[in-house]
Amino acid sequence: MGTGGAFTALLLLWVTAVSTQPVAPPTKVTVACDDARVSVTWDYDQDETLFLVEVGHSGSGGRHLEYETTAHRYDNLSALVWDSLDTAMDVHYVTLTAARGAHRSPSVSATFSFNNVKMVDVICKLDFPRVDVRTHDSRTLVSFRNPLRHHPQLRRLNWRDNLFLDFIVSLVGGDVKGSCQADQETCRVDVDFPDGVDQCVKLNGTISDNARRPIEFRQTAPVCLLQPDGLETTTLILFLVLFIVLLTVIALVIWRVKAWTMTGGKEDIPNSLQPGHVKSKGECNMDFDRVIDIVSDVERVSLISRSDDGSSGNSTTTNIFIPPEETKPEPAEPELALEPEPEEDEEEDEEEDEEETQFSPYNQPHVVVDLGDGDTALGYMES
Repeated sequence: MGTGGAFTALLLLWVTAVSTQPVAPPTKVTVACDDARVSVTWDYDQDETLFLVEVGHSGSGGRHLEYETTAHRYDNLSALVWDSLDTAMDVHYVTLTAARGAHRSPSVSATFSFNNVKMVDVICKLDFPRVDVRTHDSRTLVSFRNPLRHHPQLRRLNWRDNLFLDFIVSLVGGDVKGSCQADQETCRVDVDFPDGVDQCVKLNGTISDNARRPIEFRQTAPVCLLQPDGLETTTLILFLVLFIVLLTVIALVIWRVKAWTMTGGKEDIPNSLQPGHVKSKGECNMDFDRVIDIVSDVERVSLISRSDDGSSGNSTTTNIFIPPEETKPEPAEPELALEPEPEEDEEEDEEEDEEETQFSPYNQPHVVVDLGDGDTALGYMES
């Protein structure tokens, strides 16, 4: 046999030996319970391995489910647990098998149950709801929400079966027992703490049906009565007072700004000077001194005085002349003697007479004048 034939024969023997090598099973299979959820983890040394997961229970008419995954964890072992109270009380199992191609490893199994009387690898327990310990009417009250009504899995079981909860409150000096029916919203019990001890409790309990088949709760960590701290209470009150004062100041500022905006900032302007104002009968908001200030530069004001009844038939027209401020004449400079021009002076006098004749007070700017005692007048200024 040549060298090439010997090499081919050795290669075939090696391939045959590898293909017939058994697949190793998963190791360190661990079942863990987190309240009503159950998961399984495992270890495996070789990559690119497919794992077959089978979940089921051993009761009459037992069902099983099969899954495939390449991960080293599976979290849905409780898929069949909460179908009914019977399945919740039953023994459940998980079986793992490694697969590489067409070859399978030996199977590895683990068992678990929520029934503490079963012989299984892992006993699972539910978590207690949050517990409150507080003083009420001079007594200490331990309370928690009823899991038969608020726990999603137990609520589904309670719909089919008549369940109830028995629980024990453990404290220094002894235990206090309590019970809770499915129709109660909150479970509660009164406790008395001895003097000089920590006011803390621990709770555990069991859910059962009429046949006394139990599902256990995991014992809680210590839950203590919280005593309010005086300093913290005072600080809280101070913060509350400051908050109310701040809200009041902000509300007042907003109200003032809104009021000023709605009035348009016109409250300091007399009504008679505001645009679009129409005087009503007997109304006069202008101060006479202010009117005098306004018309002080006018040489003549024409007034139309109205009577108290406001009728136009009793109106009279009066011309008031306000002489301008007197000014001292400046010393006249000596004028040069010029020859008179009689014709031009006579023409200028005639034009001034025509302008005075054409003047009418009704064509001039006007103001409202307060005459006192409720009488007003409309004055026309001569420019």
